[in-house]
This record gives sequence, C-alpha cells and structure tokens, in this order.
Amino acid sequence: MLCTMSLNLFGLYIDDLLNFDAHIDNICRKAGRKLNVLARLSGVLNVECKLVLFVLLFYHILNIVQPFSTFAVGIR
Repeated sequence: MLCTMSLNLFGLYIDDLLNFDAHIDNICRKAGRKLNVLARLSGVLNVECKLVLFVLLFYHILNIVQPFSTFAVGIR
C-alpha cells in the first residue's frame, strides 16, 4: 500500500508527487454533496427554483474551470 501526503495550499490540494488527485477527489466529494441536495429537493421544487439552486451551488466551479479548459485546448 502506497502512502502519500497531501498539502492544502490556498485551497489547492497537492500531494508529495505533485499530483492533483487529492484536489480532484475533494472537488468531486463537494460536488456530490451538492448534487445530493438537488436530488433530494427535486420532487419539491419547480424548475425555476432548481435552476436557481444549481447556479448558486455550481456557478463558481463552472466559472473557474472554464478558463483552464479553454487554455488547455488552446482557444483564446
């Protein structure tokens, strides 16, 4: 079993091999929790309320990821 340590540096998790696996796991865990909340409320809320909740919960993630994804593809 391989033991690695990770460091939280300004909200970015980096392990001793300079991988972002811990950071990605953390983001996926947080997104899963938020999706679980939306799923539990899906039968109670109308479409407009669900959209507002989605934007409130995920807009900052989508806004952060978008510049990096276009940079990686080479689109400017």
